[in-house]
Amino acid sequence: MATRGHRTPSSEEEVARLQKHKTFVPGIVRRPSPFRRTAKNSCYRSSRTDRSLRRTRSRMFDYLIVGAGFAGSVLAERLARGSGRRVLLVDRRPHIGGNAYDHYDEAGTLVHRYGPHIFHTNSREVFDYLGQFTEWRPYEHRVLASVDGQLLPLPINLDTINQFYGLNLTSLEVEQFFASMAVKLDHVRTAEDVIVGKVGRELYERFFRNYTRKQWGLDPSELDASVTARVPIRSNRDDRYTATLPPTTTTTTTTQKTNEQPPPPDRNNDHTPPVTLPIHLPR
Repeated sequence: MATRGHRTPSSEEEVARLQKHKTFVPGIVRRPSPFRRTAKNSCYRSSRTDRSLRRTRSRMFDYLIVGAGFAGSVLAERLARGSGRRVLLVDRRPHIGGNAYDHYDEAGTLVHRYGPHIFHTNSREVFDYLGQFTEWRPYEHRVLASVDGQLLPLPINLDTINQFYGLNLTSLEVEQFFASMAVKLDHVRTAEDVIVGKVGRELYERFFRNYTRKQWGLDPSELDASVTARVPIRSNRDDRYTATLPPTTTTTTTTQKTNEQPPPPDRNNDHTPPVTLPIHLPR
């Protein structure tokens, strides 16, 4: 309602004013439009009003997380369930879970779209946390390397050395053997340096170099030391590829478990990416 001495400007006057301030270009459609007609008085509202509305909408969520892989999904769950926050989780792919995503096909077979993944950890806290969303079964991953016509345990252990060289060493003796083969280096900078410094160049060439080149597409001399620093060299007969505690793998699809609690509807869905999951779990 207009007050005494004032009148409500017409829509033409309002457009002329906005054109003067270069906030409106006739003939160009913007999404969202910087001003829109209202049903009540057919006037244009300014971009300042739209910005205020967008700020109001943004308050529907406390956090926006881009990427619904392991890191993003865990962070979203912890903020939502652990802190009572409302989280908007988005991903460019049409699914959650990142490269660990799995789904059931029409025949009811569980399919790992990006290849199977083996989970391993030495953290009881991490294991117990993920146990809320999946079931576990005992599993120990073992690898044999084909070297000179022999299938030998990898990572290198006591049996590897005894079979490869035709020896009968004990655990103590194989430690001395590694020490005699190792190359002393003043500076360990590359993945090659790490292995050569532990077991010498012959075992490096036979067991590590070609495999690393195949896996990474680079020679170990071009890779950082951290790449092979995690590879164990064992003096016992432990032939597990990763000696984790407990040695387990998931039996229930994590994607299915995550989706068992349906999210509330997305009320801020003007420009929804392929995956938009508003997450609001009770405290």
